[in-house]
Amino acid sequence: MLDKSDTSIGDTLKAFNAFDLEVGFIVPTETTMRKSIMDATASMRDYLHDTNFHDYAAQGKGQKQNGILRKAYFVRPRGLVETKVSLYRPETKDGDPRMWFYDLKSHAQAFNLLAVIVDGQDFYVVNCSDKAVMASLHDAQSPLGEIAARRRRSMDPSVIELLDMIRVISRKGFVPTLRSGDTGIGMTLETMLGIKASANKAPDYKGIEIKAKRLGLCGGWPREVLRSEITLGNFRDSRKSTRRLPLQPPHRRPQSAHPCIDLCREPWPSR
Repeated sequence: MLDKSDTSIGDTLKAFNAFDLEVGFIVPTETTMRKSIMDATASMRDYLHDTNFHDYAAQGKGQKQNGILRKAYFVRPRGLVETKVSLYRPETKDGDPRMWFYDLKSHAQAFNLLAVIVDGQDFYVVNCSDKAVMASLHDAQSPLGEIAARRRRSMDPSVIELLDMIRVISRKGFVPTLRSGDTGIGMTLETMLGIKASANKAPDYKGIEIKAKRLGLCGGWPREVLRSEITLGNFRDSRKSTRRLPLQPPHRRPQSAHPCIDLCREPWPSR
């Protein structure tokens, strides 16, 4: 469904990434807008679960019996519009997870790229296809700018520092590994971060353990897109929170007991 977006997901991710905002994406189609029903995709379900907002796996079937209705907000350039988000699993179709934002038709059109931001128990819907809304991200006085500033202030300074260093590496584009084999990925990353190889089992960077590995393609994205993942376990922080830094369309992350950061590498050059 994301591949139908009328707005570049890669560019939008970079915009949110610059402000350390973790988001979930969804794209309504003409059919979903007409029926007022949207499928909660795997990546959206993961996002809602990881942010402790909602767990579809623990939810029973039936919109009336087990459906959840929670307050939400549409983010506008100069204000918030209160609405509700419905989260449920229908009795039919094996209980495929569904979601809907009340009055969505007043704030979006079919194939607009919508971003969901969970901040504590607050649920925000951002129409990324609206240029005025996205431009407000750079205005600290706007609702979106305030959300970004609040989220960044809550982050561990060491995580912010490491994120900035990784962004510098990301801007270099494709980087050949310094050693062949799967272990070459982590070794190359650590070298570029200035971390010396060591047999010491202590975390790699200021209490943060860095793990890197190759992942296969998923989600129907073009084969020329190369994805890799870097998982950072912050052992000084036992909170069950996550941070994601996707630089291309997001992928499912494996289960982790520690806070983590997921990265996607820039597209592999087309042949």
